[in-house]
Amino acid sequence: MRDDAITTLGVGKNMVRSIRHWCLAAGILVESQDAGLRPTELGTLLLDDEGLPDGILLYAVLHFWEAFAPASETLAIRDLARQPCSPGRMFKIDESSLVERLEGIEKATNGRLSYGETAGLRQLYRRGRMNPTDALKEAYAAGGNRR
Repeated sequence: MRDDAITTLGVGKNMVRSIRHWCLAAGILVESQDAGLRPTELGTLLLDDEGLPDGILLYAVLHFWEAFAPASETLAIRDLARQPCSPGRMFKIDESSLVERLEGIEKATNGRLSYGETAGLRQLYRRGRMNPTDALKEAYAAGGNRR
């Protein structure tokens, strides 16, 4: 553990150890003899300066939708931002930032999802089911891993 990890991350010593453990277990970081910890290819995608890849966000949105409101063809952006285990809560993304990221979702999903705002209610609309894992694979295959 680096001496400045507690200050940099803003958490205690035990949490630093937990973050390290889970980053290694999830394949985001690997141990390197010469450089200590370094990001894997996945870690580089997730941790670089450009932020959260669109494919990961789409996966999280679809996964949350299936768990939160599987029978619904609409999902309020406020729920995506605020509900427990939602992408907004998991990735610290507010409603406005989610809207910004999701405005182009119709093109990215070939019309299967779309964003709309009516009478102040901001929502995603679903035209048929999408498997979250398949959507992630499609996003990366199409080069859609960046904002």
